[in-house]
Amino acid sequence: MSANPLVDVIIPTCNHGPTVLRAVESVLGQTFQNFRIVIVGDGVSSEHATLITQLCSGDARIQFVANPKGAGHGEVHRARVLEDSHATFVCYLGDDDLWLPHHLETLVPLLEKYDFVHTLHTEVAIDGTISANAGRIDDVETRRRLRLIWNYFGPTCVGHRMDAYRRLPFGWRPRPDGMPSDLYMWQQWIALPNCRFYASPYPTTLHFASPSRQDMSLGERCAELDQWSQRLREENFSVWLLREVMADWQRRFLPPVSWRAWIPQPLRRVLKLIIRDLRKWIEKE
Repeated sequence: MSANPLVDVIIPTCNHGPTVLRAVESVLGQTFQNFRIVIVGDGVSSEHATLITQLCSGDARIQFVANPKGAGHGEVHRARVLEDSHATFVCYLGDDDLWLPHHLETLVPLLEKYDFVHTLHTEVAIDGTISANAGRIDDVETRRRLRLIWNYFGPTCVGHRMDAYRRLPFGWRPRPDGMPSDLYMWQQWIALPNCRFYASPYPTTLHFASPSRQDMSLGERCAELDQWSQRLREENFSVWLLREVMADWQRRFLPPVSWRAWIPQPLRRVLKLIIRDLRKWIEKE
């Protein structure tokens, strides 16, 4: 395998042109630089397409694939892009999410060993509160739960090998009613024979959930992303983020009263492993 493998960064979008610019900026600021960015349009209006096209004109590594509105969230368009991909690895980014500068630097060495990896799914609330979803796809019990209608991470923190993707029976495809498209995709991976999984316990992405921001204007969304884009470049931001994740779990999962009675044993075991790793990382930093 190449010492500097090419990574395709897939950014699906509909009509979030201004936020796409912020998402792409977080890719361009990565410490690992051997990538191609493919913005996969799903019925993008001419106004937003113009913004994205202007962005592409400034960097040959950025491509925009315009498509008519497809079923679901345009999963078939992503599948078509990956059919033509010559990348070694693929990573995903929501069109209104951000990567920390070391996201690809974290994932690429893991993808040398594993087929499907993710970092810690970390969300930013409107008030700036940080929360993180606990789970490890390399845990058998977690994969069992993923086979049900349950999910704990989105595409923004995911990377996979292209040679493993080509072994999937379908790849990206429209999901059935009531099934999240990303979970529908993850279920293909966990059913893949001999698939090698790994879950990094460290937060390297920021997810800004759209459902909780429906009352925000596009300008307000951009202002929020600009604020966090500036913050994540600060020297000690990663350590601060780790501490916020730990504080969130302390509030939710480790209250002063006994929590063993209401936290399921499999989740408790995974939490202990992740908390142990996070503490080691904080001490190292």
